[in-house]
Amino acid sequence: LPPKTTSFRRWAGRLAEHVAAGGFEDELPYWLAEARGEPRALPEDFPRGANTGADGRSVSARLEEEETRRLLQEVPRAYRTQINDVLLAALARTLGRWAGEERVLVDVEGHGREEILEGIDLSRTVGWFTTLYPVLLDLRGHPGEAEALTAVKEQLRAVPNRGIGHGALRWLSPRAEVREALAALPRARVRFEYLGQFDGSAGEEGFFALAPEPAGPNVDPRTERAHLLAVTGAVLGGRLEVTWQYSAGVHRRETVEALAHAYAAELRALIDHCTSDDAGGYTPSDFPLVDIDPSTLALLEAQLLAEEGD
Repeated sequence: LPPKTTSFRRWAGRLAEHVAAGGFEDELPYWLAEARGEPRALPEDFPRGANTGADGRSVSARLEEEETRRLLQEVPRAYRTQINDVLLAALARTLGRWAGEERVLVDVEGHGREEILEGIDLSRTVGWFTTLYPVLLDLRGHPGEAEALTAVKEQLRAVPNRGIGHGALRWLSPRAEVREALAALPRARVRFEYLGQFDGSAGEEGFFALAPEPAGPNVDPRTERAHLLAVTGAVLGGRLEVTWQYSAGVHRRETVEALAHAYAAELRALIDHCTSDDAGGYTPSDFPLVDIDPSTLALLEAQLLAEEGD
């Protein structure tokens, strides 16, 4: 085997040293911005109902193979998006309609292996480096598929260092006022995670396969669940499957089933739009070396199209 890479313990120590030395402090204006104020609460079928592990249930909805192929291969070309941009745009539209709120606060789970510390290599390190950070998906003034998708794309690009600084500051900052300020922020009631494509590494042709038997509970059934809804997506057998975990003490199954099907419909609408002839365009994050606002960029695009037409 090749030489080992940085151990989990070494990485954790270096991260703590980085935070103690003032690392991520420049991100505080982003995490504590007033514009990230608390949006409207999500509807509950049984307000203040039990939300423990024992009450946990799940429902799933899947796209067809051709829809999944278009989502992964064709959709990104229209607006230079990544898969999370599309999945979260559909989630914001689904939850926004349900809650009657154009702003949705979501905890996004990431792999956490960000390249932020010099001399750290995690490419072959086994461990759970997961990041969990709040993202405010704001669709105010963005009613259509193109507007919603590009707005979410820009909002995700604005997250510093893919969110790793939020948890690092929240739990490791040497300043109590920083830890307290982050702890006092509104709590997201929805968690989102995209696990990726398992067809290559865990499929019929792969070296590994998913075990058919259930894994059993991860936590004590009496434990309070951290979120009302946990939305997890993965590609298996060539199809995107999105699972919605919820509490039977808070929501009826038919409520969550309706959300799962509405989410799949939103994804199909975004896929159809992005693969249509009139879809496409740039956003400011496509030009990281230039400070340009969306209106100026739209004006330049219109001028270029007019010149091409001439």
